[in-house]
Amino acid sequence: MALPLISLGIVELDTNRDLMSIWTYPSCDEDIDGVARARCRLGKGQSGGQCFSRFRGQWLYSDAAPNANQSSKSRKRVAHIAVYVCAKTYHPELYLALCKTARELYEGDANPVDVMQLFIAAYGSGKAGAFSAKNFDINEAYLTCALMDTLKALKEQFVMLWMAMLLKKRVVVYCPNLEQLQLIVRTMPLLVWHRENFDVLRPLVNLSEVEIADLSGHFVAGFTDESCKAAGHKLYDVLLDVPAQSIVLSDKAAASMEMGSYHTEFGEQLAAASESTKASDKKVLKAMMAKTDELFSNLRALAEQGPLTREGLQDQGGSSMANFLYSTALAENMAGS
Repeated sequence: MALPLISLGIVELDTNRDLMSIWTYPSCDEDIDGVARARCRLGKGQSGGQCFSRFRGQWLYSDAAPNANQSSKSRKRVAHIAVYVCAKTYHPELYLALCKTARELYEGDANPVDVMQLFIAAYGSGKAGAFSAKNFDINEAYLTCALMDTLKALKEQFVMLWMAMLLKKRVVVYCPNLEQLQLIVRTMPLLVWHRENFDVLRPLVNLSEVEIADLSGHFVAGFTDESCKAAGHKLYDVLLDVPAQSIVLSDKAAASMEMGSYHTEFGEQLAAASESTKASDKKVLKAMMAKTDELFSNLRALAEQGPLTREGLQDQGGSSMANFLYSTALAENMAGS
């Protein structure tokens, strides 16, 4: 099982708090290396850990930890070590395990050539040392999420996330806790499972110019920096503020996401599910998939009667429902622009 790897990099934070890329294989674009290094989270006030993200069409995975081998002559001035991997596919648990294996190898007095050999082995066969790609199930990765936790926190508001994903809005999620943030972000594609598209995710974005410039079209971007909220409509259509347990819409998004009785009733159903002891991620997802299928069936039936237009949908429940139906039809290529 070969892995679609692109590159691997080794990053060190020395005892003077200088962060440096020590080695990459193969050679890596300067911007990608810089973003990957920043997302290792070894800057001021950060302590590393594991992280996955996306930049310029590549998935970035990293594992960073304090250097446990400072007694080594070659590592005595190294405070933290990080390894990042760039890959073509989404599979957080698999690639993070590979990063950890490579970091531990390098930490144990290995040289970059040893890490390169591990990378080549993983690229060619999916096996490298104790790491084996066969131990990881992509279906489990897809379903790893924080759906119930997010639903319980947002209650009726949760329906707005479903609407935002259906209508392909620019969604920003703010949460200071990285682990919680990434679980919430990876939940979002499940709300529109019919698309099976995780490439819209940007699970961690810093507020650097090059990273913000990479955000375009429909996306779900995660931020740990609260300053993202101040960017307003220039950055997002929909903001999920996790600490505040609130959702904020830009003026531009408000028209197509105006809540009518249809959305209110579905929001109440979801809120009720969050309080049920029998509810689970899978049960709620099935309910949302059924609602989406019902919506699409109604749109297809209407399309058989004639072209779907905003004006022609006015008798389907008022202006808010007409805007929602038309915007959904546009997002699903059921209507002309």
